Amino acid sequence: MKVHNIKNTQFGDDRWFTLSTVPDHVYFEIGQAIKDIKQNPSAHKKANYNLAGHIDDEYELNKIPLTEKFVMEEIMALEKDKNYGTSSVALLNRFFPKNEQVTTPSFTMDSSYWVNFQQKHEFNPKHVHSGLYSWVIWYKIPYTKQDEVDKGPGEVSYPRHNVNGEFVFSTTDTMMPNMFVDTVVSVERDLEKKLIIFPSHTAHSVYPFYSTNDERISIAGNVYISFLNDFKNKLT
Repeated sequence: MKVHNIKNTQFGDDRWFTLSTVPDHVYFEIGQAIKDIKQNPSAHKKANYNLAGHIDDEYELNKIPLTEKFVMEEIMALEKDKNYGTSSVALLNRFFPKNEQVTTPSFTMDSSYWVNFQQKHEFNPKHVHSGLYSWVIWYKIPYTKQDEVDKGPGEVSYPRHNVNGEFVFSTTDTMMPNMFVDTVVSVERDLEKKLIIFPSHTAHSVYPFYSTNDERISIAGNVYISFLNDFKNKLT
């Protein structure tokens, strides 16, 4: 298994994200799926009904097996480091002590992953996902951070405070639980062809961009513990 992880960032006891580079063959497969939707959008199911985004063009993706395999490999490598699924299973075992105990979780990709064609001024408000692990691949980002600082609204003399076009995690401060702490992932052209993985319960938002009329394209999905296999005795 080849792991493409390039960055692992911790920003809380159970809050983190990891960034990986998408291999060329996976990026090509994603591009073909996107091309198919662009050429014949009426043949594809809109995903807006199930998503938080204030984005007009969101579509469910058909199976893209190379992409799914890559994401699952990255998640399994991450699981070895974080033991996130294992600790979740241990917690579930505490709630079902009389049933068969499961110590090693298995994982399954949600069949409904999706693609966002985000236009200028569109955004995703703060939200969380279902599942255990969530992931996003940025296929196309048509701007740089400096573009957004120069052409977008906001204070331009402090670009580190300008969140135009950014992907932002929001958590509570452990010392002051009434305060939010934002962790910014600077989404600009350099993040094209990158995969981000994070815990599904982590609140996050996507800010609008302003500097171009071109679209930003990303795909996303969730990975679950396979409850029907691992916890079938617990759920009956």
